Amino acid sequence: MKVFRNPLFIAIIFILSILSQATLLAADTKINMNFKGADVRDVLRTIAELAKVNLVTDSSVSGEITIHLRNLSFQDALHLVTQVHGLAYKWYDNTVVVATPERIDELYSNIVVKTVDVKHADLNQTASTIMEIYPELSIVPDNRNNKLIFKGKVEDIVKGEELLSKLDTEKDSTARLLAVPVDRAEFLVNYLQRVYPELIIESDGKGNLVFYGSPANVESAGLLVSKLMEQMVGEGQSFGEVNVIESIRVNSIEVEYVHELVSAMYPEANIVADKKNN
Repeated sequence: MKVFRNPLFIAIIFILSILSQATLLAADTKINMNFKGADVRDVLRTIAELAKVNLVTDSSVSGEITIHLRNLSFQDALHLVTQVHGLAYKWYDNTVVVATPERIDELYSNIVVKTVDVKHADLNQTASTIMEIYPELSIVPDNRNNKLIFKGKVEDIVKGEELLSKLDTEKDSTARLLAVPVDRAEFLVNYLQRVYPELIIESDGKGNLVFYGSPANVESAGLLVSKLMEQMVGEGQSFGEVNVIESIRVNSIEVEYVHELVSAMYPEANIVADKKNN
């Protein structure tokens, strides 16, 4: 009989058994069964069904086993079956995963937990959206601290964070039109994009700059331009009218088509199509 006696493995199992105490308390059914020459996967599946525990067996689990289980809890039966057959297991939330020790290391050695700040988006809705796209991630909303707790492989968490950065935006956006000297427009666009990378800043080539983003950032960028222009053109010299304009999201029609149509109908209006944000 081959018995797996790795001390580190036993220590890990002990820690995990504590962390999953709530799950184990629900699985308090005593198991009394005999197995002779049975497929080890069928044995594991049977004791899990008796204890009403979710169980996943990896493809690395194979072979037959003969074992007598008498008056054992699911935890003890699971420990005995896996030890006798040279297997390992790990609790993942309310599910136990069984595989060879090498496969367990491969599956879970890269599992980490990370908390990520959320500034604007709804925590529960955002967590649900990200997990729909990346189901291998486990995400728990921390409403008290306005954070999301990610659990998964490092590479999957990176993908989840990238998606979060696109979802975590202010719901209310505004736009501002600034008239500046034509020969200063390119300099201002390049400068402001470094200072406010989250803003969309465009120049029409005729001395008009358009800012699009959160009201706070648009307002701050406008004040900065005013200060810069005072230094460039001299104290008290006007550099154009500042107009706050409305931002309208287009849901079902091509934004460029709407831009062309409305511009033709109202040529006196200055309309900019923001294709990135529709």
